Amino acid sequence: MPRRGVGTLLGDFEKLAVTGVSETREETVTIPPEIVYSGQIRRHRSYHTVRENVFALPNCDSNGSLGKKFVIVERLSIQDTVIHTCSCDKEQRQSILQAIENDVDPATFPFDPCMHVTEAMNIWPPTSERDEDLAPSVDVVRLAESLYGCYNGTTRTYGIVTVTARTVKCLTCQDRVTRCVHVQTLKLSTSLPTDLPLRPDEQDFSAVSESPILYPLSDSDTILFSTYQAGKPLPKCLVPTLEPSKVCIHGNRFDGRDPVELGWIQNAKAHIHRKFVSVSTCIYYRPSAGNCSCRQTYDGRSDLLLNIDNCHIFTYDWLFDILHSTQETRYPLAAAFRSANRSRSVCGQGPMSDYMHKKLRHAYNAFLRLLDLDMADLYQCCQCGPDPECVIMDGIMMGCRQDYMPKFDYTKTTTTPIPECSISQRVFLANPAARKYMAAYAGL
Repeated sequence: MPRRGVGTLLGDFEKLAVTGVSETREETVTIPPEIVYSGQIRRHRSYHTVRENVFALPNCDSNGSLGKKFVIVERLSIQDTVIHTCSCDKEQRQSILQAIENDVDPATFPFDPCMHVTEAMNIWPPTSERDEDLAPSVDVVRLAESLYGCYNGTTRTYGIVTVTARTVKCLTCQDRVTRCVHVQTLKLSTSLPTDLPLRPDEQDFSAVSESPILYPLSDSDTILFSTYQAGKPLPKCLVPTLEPSKVCIHGNRFDGRDPVELGWIQNAKAHIHRKFVSVSTCIYYRPSAGNCSCRQTYDGRSDLLLNIDNCHIFTYDWLFDILHSTQETRYPLAAAFRSANRSRSVCGQGPMSDYMHKKLRHAYNAFLRLLDLDMADLYQCCQCGPDPECVIMDGIMMGCRQDYMPKFDYTKTTTTPIPECSISQRVFLANPAARKYMAAYAGL
């Protein structure tokens, strides 16, 4: 048997603790989920101290792999006896709290520690010194940049709440994760930073592509656009264009070697979307030539492609087609998506999912923001300027987006409510003049 170095053995042990499978010998050995869970917890360091006796750890599946939610482990000291409770078993926790209120002997408590409690006892021993930075009287403790530990006194439960630019969500509760008591506690607390945009008025339509798009296209882009329409295939390997003057945020240039030859793959399962077909492609990146870990991602400007997230890339011809169709027909973006789906169904590739409508909307809004146009000069009246006194708008052809409106009560209230009547009592006036006179008589 060949000798194995120390580094090889350490690598096998790390793989053993993370995946739960050892391939050092010919046979496969299954590792208990407790060891897998402990290895992943310590590798990712994804545990937090909420209070002196309250700890938050990620949940796990039956194999010990980490999940996206958190469990709360609470250490209780009763009559010189240390008892641990875990939020994964709510009934046991409630029974222990009820027994404490009834002054039951702690020795009679049923204690069957789960793997979360076992790991918490290893990370935070009972003899550990108290952290002076923790305030037991505070109901909200900031654990990370966007992670908070919340305590609700009514239910006497703890929760881990994450705050993003779009939503506030509890990572501990199973139901009503955006409206649970822990989320309400965080929103009512003054510890929540006031400069954090929880629900921004304008959605983020940023993309990986940042180069401005000329309108109309330049001569070289027009020639490339025509070759695509003439049948030129889309590139299968998307490689960032090397620009000697482009540097990263640390001032380092990017590597000029061939990313395809060296295997610098950003995403091997990306897709380029045209109006009638979507093709698979592979996106590459260029690493920094310095000591930093910066990357030059694929912009797509030289290939007339818009890269929104290194996974979905849209062609300029489809986006320009949507732009000009909406200008001439006044149809919304959803109509363009349905039209493309019908064409794809007829052509044989099959329709796109509803998820792709969101991606198309993202790409189209990013495309409009990259167009080298003066939107303030275009979208204004040629006589009244940007602030006209009166705007006449067709409510059918141009609907108002209610999700962009402020959250106010738009319910109409009248001083003289119209009494309710059954359908049999209603009469339709076929004469338009009669309807006009009746509306004037009723004061409508």
